Amino acid sequence: MAGGGNSSIESILAAYSSERAQNADAISQLALDHYHDMASRTANPLSQLRRRALQTLHRLMPSMLVPLYSLVAFTNTPYAVAVARAHRQDQMVAAGLSLAAAVAATAVVGVWVRWGRT
Repeated sequence: MAGGGNSSIESILAAYSSERAQNADAISQLALDHYHDMASRTANPLSQLRRRALQTLHRLMPSMLVPLYSLVAFTNTPYAVAVARAHRQDQMVAAGLSLAAAVAATAVVGVWVRWGRT
């Protein structure tokens, strides 16, 4: 039993360490992102627009879009899962804002072409 017991404990500790390392890396990334947000992005109008868009979408669809802070502070969601979900949500919000900007630009050009030629 001397050899079998140790390998089982070693494999359990390796699995536990691997799982914890993912969340430790996520916490580290959260800290760095928060620092960058506070240092530069808080005054950036585009960042403010994205943040407002995410807040509005969260109010409209609270189960689909949850801000990262809410995931980390008010749920039992593992950090690594919360960071991955927030990244996907950010991509969706960015795509939505890009689409809205393209529609607005198309509308402006359409109005200009229609009314500017007369």
